[in-house]
Amino acid sequence: MTVVYGGSGRLCVWVLLLAPSALLLVGIIATEAAADGSGDAQDQDSGGLHVIAEDNSVNECYIYKTAIDSLMRAFAVLQEKQETTEEGEDGEDEEIPRHITRPADCYDIMLQDNTENGIYEIFPSSCRRRDWGIRVYCELYNNTGWTVVLRRQEQDDQTDFYRNWREYRDGFGEPNGEYWIGNEALHELSSSGSQQRLRIELEDWDGNKRWAEYKNFEVSEEDSQYQLHIGEYSGDAGDALRIHDGMRFTTYDMDNDSWGSNCAERWKGGFWYEACYRANPMGIYFKKTKSDKGITWRAWYSDSTVLKTVEFKIRPDTSTDGDAW
Repeated sequence: MTVVYGGSGRLCVWVLLLAPSALLLVGIIATEAAADGSGDAQDQDSGGLHVIAEDNSVNECYIYKTAIDSLMRAFAVLQEKQETTEEGEDGEDEEIPRHITRPADCYDIMLQDNTENGIYEIFPSSCRRRDWGIRVYCELYNNTGWTVVLRRQEQDDQTDFYRNWREYRDGFGEPNGEYWIGNEALHELSSSGSQQRLRIELEDWDGNKRWAEYKNFEVSEEDSQYQLHIGEYSGDAGDALRIHDGMRFTTYDMDNDSWGSNCAERWKGGFWYEACYRANPMGIYFKKTKSDKGITWRAWYSDSTVLKTVEFKIRPDTSTDGDAW
């Protein structure tokens, strides 16, 4: 890396300093060089800085690449060891475990001998928020390592899922309640190189539960409007997601469905709508009723009976058959 500053006898060296949460770029202005009018090149060597002055008019500062690399490595180690504390909803501090190995997902966290379900921090490949990762809910029971990417449930203050493109891209909600991990993070998690399995768990208002799993789950990049790809189905909830396979994500301000109008606007959610849906997990949260705008899975309830709980979760496919919930 080379940093150069030129200007009538003044020398400027940009130095990268470590900070708890970011690299601070600080400009250090050296003292005015005394001009001797000789016009001869002067060679000064001081530590990692190699300073060359010619004709008293141009000063250049060279920061050796090895020094910068060492600085970056040192920052990475400090950053990985730092523990992040998040403020909980009840006003108490909630510690979010951090891991030196920067786990890509909850499956990685499970492989580090973690067995307790809860909120963890993961670092999907090339994530826009990779510096501090993403807070997600991990299910680690029975060595499963599921990363929960969507949850709908009854709570005091229901999360609004009628959101715009940017919000669905970046994610919203709280991992210990209703939340959506975000399409960008979901793309990075599902495009990491290993095939992913999607598991969907449903519960109605009478306590009945069903599940569905899909192999080869993947969400494309934003340039493809986060197109959905799913493979073989298994489970007892019914294959409601099949007609959504190959669809691009739609929000009220980004219409990518195959209907004449906007499905997200019509049904008050955001999803891989076709024209329009057989699964509507992002719908309005209603309690024990029937509604086309509610949270529904029509392969289970074709009469639009709304559901109480929905969870979408993913993990690397270990080629084991799904189990009933």
